Amino acid sequence: MRKISFRLFLFILITVILVFITLSRENTQTVVIVELKSRIDEGTYYLVKRGVESAKGGILILVIDSYGGYLDSMDKIINLLVSSDAKTISWIPPGGKAASAAAVIAMATDKLYMGKGSVIGSIKPYPDDPKTVEYMVARVSSLLSKKGVNDSRSIAERLVKGAESFTESEASALGITQGNANSIEELLSKENLQTAEKVYISGDVVSDFLSIILDPAVAILLLLLGVLLIFLELKVTGFQGWGILGAAFIIIALYTFNVTGINITTFVLSILGIALVFLEFKKPGIQLAGVSGIALIIIALIFEYLSRPYPMFSPSITIVSIGLLLIVILLAFVITKALETLKMKTPTLQDKLMGKFGYAKTAIPRGGRGIVYVEGEDWTAESDTDIPQGSRVIVRGIENLILKVEPLGEQGKEPPKQ
Repeated sequence: MRKISFRLFLFILITVILVFITLSRENTQTVVIVELKSRIDEGTYYLVKRGVESAKGGILILVIDSYGGYLDSMDKIINLLVSSDAKTISWIPPGGKAASAAAVIAMATDKLYMGKGSVIGSIKPYPDDPKTVEYMVARVSSLLSKKGVNDSRSIAERLVKGAESFTESEASALGITQGNANSIEELLSKENLQTAEKVYISGDVVSDFLSIILDPAVAILLLLLGVLLIFLELKVTGFQGWGILGAAFIIIALYTFNVTGINITTFVLSILGIALVFLEFKKPGIQLAGVSGIALIIIALIFEYLSRPYPMFSPSITIVSIGLLLIVILLAFVITKALETLKMKTPTLQDKLMGKFGYAKTAIPRGGRGIVYVEGEDWTAESDTDIPQGSRVIVRGIENLILKVEPLGEQGKEPPKQ
């Protein structure tokens, strides 16, 4: 009886312990922390999307230290945050910055904390055409109004049109932030999340790859590479697969142009530059066309580079460098192959007709002229000897489109085609 009672007691104790552990795990909140410390682009969008999916209605914290980036990627990230069922918090660490597109993302979260010495602002877009400027003012004003900030329109105009930046104390006084936090632990303490389980998400190979491959500047190179590969496919004998690779590069490039809203000037300069380089390949020796084409492509790259609010590199310089190096090597390989194919010597009329056989359609007197049939065409010909009509002849020279021919002796029969 005692053994049965002890076993029953042990069973109940273990059951209670398991239930307690299960309930304690359910009550433990999970905080997903996403680090945004590079340019705002498609790679950053991928990271935030991972964070939103991992939070699953919990807590999402964005650690922002960025100079900004692309408008389209910014809008996609804001849409993710606004539509998420998770509680979203932005934190700019001490000495950090949230400029341009990064600042707008920071304002799109439910709460915003800033560390000592951090700044936020400088949202003026580049190029600053009136439509884009007004859109950014409305966008920022809407986000500030949602957070309950007074005089949101005036503050938005200062941030966008005036390109102003605010320190942590200035942002707090304007109601943009909900407080100061000099560490992630201090932030969690203010949100009563000291015991929360932390899950960190930072840049990886996929995000770096997306940042590279969907960069408009790289897309210009991909477009050039794609055109060259398709042209190479058309020139080589048999199907080599270069055309498929070229088409893939072009599709990626066009997708990038549509997503990022690259300005029409950059795109037109790229197309014109590619056309001139193509002309140089098609007509070797022009040189000026090739140099001009390369110059236009460089200008297009500079325009795209300068159109960013703050030019900067991806967080993983090694991966970015390797990726760009591979693109450059592949581009050099394709150009070399294209040059080998296109700069083959074009046969001259001399090369085409010298040593070819034909027959005399009319008699050719010595020192006079007549008509011969060579390579499917009638030609005026002259000879140093008499050649009867119908005689076989061989071409020994060409001067001013007049063939120099010699008789072969056999008459009345057209030579077989060569």
